[in-house]
Amino acid sequence: MTYNEAAAGFFYEGYNCAQATALAFSDVPGIRKEELLRITAGFGAGMGGLRQQCGAVSAMVCIAGIVKGGYPPNDNAAKKELYDTVKAMNAAFIERFGTTECRELLAQASVRKDSRLL
Repeated sequence: MTYNEAAAGFFYEGYNCAQATALAFSDVPGIRKEELLRITAGFGAGMGGLRQQCGAVSAMVCIAGIVKGGYPPNDNAAKKELYDTVKAMNAAFIERFGTTECRELLAQASVRKDSRLL
């Protein structure tokens, strides 16, 4: 099963978009499912229902930080590597979906009549 398929499965179980995305990565060493659920709970529905930054994107950034963010504060090369990863993920998301704004993504889903995303 791919990470995308896992995230979709968690979403359809009722987890918010951020939680579902993060839970798909619960197989990464050092990440506990219970912690991911708490950490990402407030990012759902575009950050607490504000319909702004997509919760899935917020969760991607969170996972990237968990995986690549354990560097010393003065390690600028490692910091740049993490930031470059986040920028690349953000760009890939925009390339695929056209935006990272929850409100716009939901409008697209509504046009497609995909009520599972509303």
